[in-house]
Amino acid sequence: MAAVQGKNACNFDAVMLGLMVLGQVQPWDEGGETVAKNRSAMKKARIARIRTLRNASRKSAMKTAIKRFEEALAAGDETRVEAAFKNAIRLIDKTASKGIIHPNLRDRKKAQLARKLKAFFRQGEREIPA
Repeated sequence: MAAVQGKNACNFDAVMLGLMVLGQVQPWDEGGETVAKNRSAMKKARIARIRTLRNASRKSAMKTAIKRFEEALAAGDETRVEAAFKNAIRLIDKTASKGIIHPNLRDRKKAQLARKLKAFFRQGEREIPA
């Protein structure tokens, strides 16, 4: 089982182990979903399944960061808004660099967040951070 490195690992190994315990993912095959007949094809199918779960986890983390930013905007706390914005932009860039989302989607999401941030600082007559 591949280990996910870094801060956004999201306990991937624990999730995979939990899915194995529940019988949703088998460490040796695709649970009958694969038509692979030889060992290398079975391994590729298994790795594709693991990568799909990992990509879903990373995409979910990105969406959660965006929601946290929007919650901070609603709360109106400047420091929380700035921190959430930086975190959301970082995760959006990271997700796109891994090839999980398209670069155009990355640019669109970043522009939407920047527009919301700018409106937030204009609304309260606050100084826009650099």
